[in-house]
Amino acid sequence: MDNLAALKRVARNPAVAAVTKLKFTLSKPQGFAITVPAGTRAKVDELFFATTKTVEISSGEQSVEVAAVCLTPGTVGNGYAEGRIQILVDPVNYVKAVVNTTETSGGIDAESDDELAQRVYLAPSGYSTAGPEDAYRYLVMTHNQGIEDCFIVSEQPGEVDIYIMMQGGETPGPEEIENLQNYLEDGNRKPLTDRVMVKAPELKEYEIDATYYIAESDRENVEVIKKQVESACQEYQKWQAAVIGRDVNPSQLTYMLIGAGACYVVIRSPVFEEITEAAISKARSVNLEYGGLKDARTL
Repeated sequence: MDNLAALKRVARNPAVAAVTKLKFTLSKPQGFAITVPAGTRAKVDELFFATTKTVEISSGEQSVEVAAVCLTPGTVGNGYAEGRIQILVDPVNYVKAVVNTTETSGGIDAESDDELAQRVYLAPSGYSTAGPEDAYRYLVMTHNQGIEDCFIVSEQPGEVDIYIMMQGGETPGPEEIENLQNYLEDGNRKPLTDRVMVKAPELKEYEIDATYYIAESDRENVEVIKKQVESACQEYQKWQAAVIGRDVNPSQLTYMLIGAGACYVVIRSPVFEEITEAAISKARSVNLEYGGLKDARTL
């Protein structure tokens, strides 16, 4: 796949390391500055986080905060809550403690074959700065593999509005929007006359309220099927939020629950809703009830 991509001048996006902020605290304030060198490491589980620059704890001060990056790229470094990183690996004179002051985040795994294949398919559109939709899509997906989907539309003459969604159906933060905006503003990437606006999609919430039944003939497998149905409901929520502008479709929920082993499903909510704007659909609440056994022959 990498060799095929190279023929289109496309390279696989590498994994990105998670980041956080580390706070170094002295045993007591000193009458001179204490230097914390760049690369000073702290540990949690089997992961190491290293400071990205040299900082000083000024005379009379007792602590300092500095950005740190995980030395193991990928999503493995995400999700460590504030206060979880507490082991100082590289001792610093007079420093008695280290702790992370923000949750670790931003780690992204290396681009998958499917994601790379999609960019290879779009690559020819990126050879021109004439401004076609696929060209902008290619640039967006190349900039950050953490972007799962984008919706491109022109809401006003001369304006290109790009709505982006991060992995897991999450809306982008101000930093992701600003970084992509700056990347696209390069005159070699867009027509001079295009005014590009990167935006976060709206959030459309829906409720899941449904009852499912299991066939009498599957009596012996009821507990297994219950777990499969619950898992299918979670997969439906991921499917619904996987694409910007995807209609809220209860028929897909029915299809997935029956495929998981239910013989009959009553969907009270959601109802079909056509999404005409750039929006992500997410479940606000889930009430999935088991209704009992049914004789499948009477359905």
